Amino acid sequence: MRQVERDYLENMSKDHEKAMLELKARRNELMSREMDLQKRQVDNHSERNKLYLEKKQVIYFGSSILW
Repeated sequence: MRQVERDYLENMSKDHEKAMLELKARRNELMSREMDLQKRQVDNHSERNKLYLEKKQVIYFGSSILW
């Protein structure tokens, strides 16, 4: 009976370790995705500002041509 209990505890310990490793890998993956999304957000904001300024110039120069 003792051997069965030891085997059970050993299997539980191995399963726990496996689950912890999977969770750590998933956490690292999610952290990497978060950093990528934050970088994209900054890039999108910069691009949006560039487009706004370009549009503003087009409107300004377009209106001056009409005069």
